[in-house]
Amino acid sequence: TAVLLFEPLSNAELDYFAKLVHIFSDQSIPAGKLVTVNEAYQTTQAWWDQLPIIARSINLYPEEVQSLAETFSRAKTRDPFLFIKYDLLEQFDVTAGQVLTSERLQQIEEKLLRFKESAESILGKVKDEILHLVAEIFDSPTHLDVDLQESFRNWFNSLSQLQKDQYAQYHNNDSKPLVKFTSYVNIHDLLFNTLPDAYGFGSVDTWSTNQARAYVQRIKNGKTHIENNAPQVSQLNVEIEGDHSKKGEQILYRGELKIRDDTEDGKGIIYYTLDGSNPIHSKFRQKLSPGETLTVRGNQKIRFVVADEKGNYGPDKTVDVLDEFNPFKIRRGKQVKHLYETVTFAFPPHKEAACATLQSLLSELKAAGLFSSVEELKQEIQKILEQL
Repeated sequence: TAVLLFEPLSNAELDYFAKLVHIFSDQSIPAGKLVTVNEAYQTTQAWWDQLPIIARSINLYPEEVQSLAETFSRAKTRDPFLFIKYDLLEQFDVTAGQVLTSERLQQIEEKLLRFKESAESILGKVKDEILHLVAEIFDSPTHLDVDLQESFRNWFNSLSQLQKDQYAQYHNNDSKPLVKFTSYVNIHDLLFNTLPDAYGFGSVDTWSTNQARAYVQRIKNGKTHIENNAPQVSQLNVEIEGDHSKKGEQILYRGELKIRDDTEDGKGIIYYTLDGSNPIHSKFRQKLSPGETLTVRGNQKIRFVVADEKGNYGPDKTVDVLDEFNPFKIRRGKQVKHLYETVTFAFPPHKEAACATLQSLLSELKAAGLFSSVEELKQEIQKILEQL
């Protein structure tokens, strides 16, 4: 059995509905249009739902509008008519059946506007608090974007290579994000999305409470950890000796290349790999003493790293070398499956490349054991030269 209750609406109540739509909607109301209770309810709820999560945190509202925020937060569980006609009006000390005067409507409008302004400014206030706190940590003269960007860059550029290395073992959960995310082009995105997410807080607009101080404390802890706890592993110096040139990131050479590796203070152990693998963990890594020279042949991707006596590692350095004569050299395969081997190489276009081809062929013949001694190989070469 259904019961319908009809309640007459006064012109003042219709004005009240229209004011709600006018305050909480971006759309203008056509002249002469009567706004319904349901339209007023849908408008207020659409506005509340589009607020960032942090702006729906009741404890962030000023005391004078905090109960109003609580009323809005419960609106989804209420009947539209009851919410608009009773719940909201109770916040303005309007009881059921009380006549709405123009003076009371003016008071309602003013308080709703203050409430709306408070709600829409919460996120900005929290962000502003973060900017001020971060500016203090990084000695920025102001919390403006350009000053914060400059302060972050100056701090990062003042760090040693080991301090900047995000894979260094000394890092903890507070310090690593500060050297991992170093693009300061959009400082707001860094401070309000990237870093808080890296610290487990999530982006600022998704906070349910103001966590600005706890979040910025993590930044401060990380900065302090980097400055005070990074091991002082000696800096690696790599010097390429002999004729070579650069093509992008590659070093081009012919035949043989010498690389001299040293450290700033001559201390530590230098580890390297020739296959591009990480020299910290690779089982194929080899050792060099500071000041020692490494002779390289062929195409190699060499990675170097310095370790101190305590087992701390500095940042690794990669040297990608390419022998321009490599295509003209003769190389046997590791496994011979046929009686007659097929070897592929590029025919040398000039004398230097031809010498590389001849040298590689003689090296392979010697390694294959086809001659009993080097002297026998020399004798055969001499006979060939006489025939030519």
